[in-house]
Amino acid sequence: MKTFNCNPLVTKSFGSCLSAAALIALCTALPIQADPVLSATSLAGTTADGDLRTDDQGNLVVDSEVRRFIDYFLAARGELSDDALRGAAERAVMDRLPAPAAKQALELFDLYLRYLDEAPRVLGDGPAKALDDGSRIQKVYGQMTDLRSEIFGEDRALALFGADLGREAATLQLQSKLLSADETDALSAARQEWEVSLSADERQARSAALGPVALRERIETLRAAGAGSDDIWAARAQAYGPEAADRLARLDLERVEWQRRVETYRAQRATIERSKLAPAEKRRAVEGLLMESFNPLEQKRVRALDRIER
Repeated sequence: MKTFNCNPLVTKSFGSCLSAAALIALCTALPIQADPVLSATSLAGTTADGDLRTDDQGNLVVDSEVRRFIDYFLAARGELSDDALRGAAERAVMDRLPAPAAKQALELFDLYLRYLDEAPRVLGDGPAKALDDGSRIQKVYGQMTDLRSEIFGEDRALALFGADLGREAATLQLQSKLLSADETDALSAARQEWEVSLSADERQARSAALGPVALRERIETLRAAGAGSDDIWAARAQAYGPEAADRLARLDLERVEWQRRVETYRAQRATIERSKLAPAEKRRAVEGLLMESFNPLEQKRVRALDRIER
């Protein structure tokens, strides 16, 4: 994930006295350092993906590289707060871009967070149920496309997500065939047809994605068999190394604690809803409970979970 870009301070300090070739040489000799805030996450030891560029007017070039940049930081969502991740992204942006383009990149980062928060509303009952109904798949696909256009604008949405459109269309086609196929041979043929339609980069990405999926399935199997935390740590350490296994173990504990807090909140909320308070008083009491139980970012997460499950 290592990349080299020109710090605006370098350009400001030396741009007037160095030739273009010398300036490029100086910039490419200065690697962007990993953000220390990310050192306690799964991103430790890496630097941000994405080749951020500007046009002749100094505006940000919006393309799939911008999305790669944003996705890099949001890969640690759940390990750090959104505010902490935005702060890390802002520092990286300021190292790579002049002020106008940096502001535009951060605006896209904020819009991307909004997109991720609103996606559960579009998914409704969730992707698992959507996959059981071909018409539901098409509807969700269309709604997600509309959501992207609504949040980013059509041009920027196409620039950010356009590279995925072919793969998404192929996946939809495969899912429709799988839902209509009754025989094992037909299922296999549909899957093979889909795999052939993938580009070399998409095949590589799919192969890389299967590793974590396989490990997750193995962990689930171990847990179902009654395996302890030591066995799970060993499986993760074998796949990713001991430091990553330690981080994932801490994340497991945080998830358990999060689930406990959510269950406690919901039990107290149910007590309020069963009370003899007037409807308006119940709403105020539930809102007060939510504010007492969670910080503002957690409140958004709880509300999103409630929308999915209701």
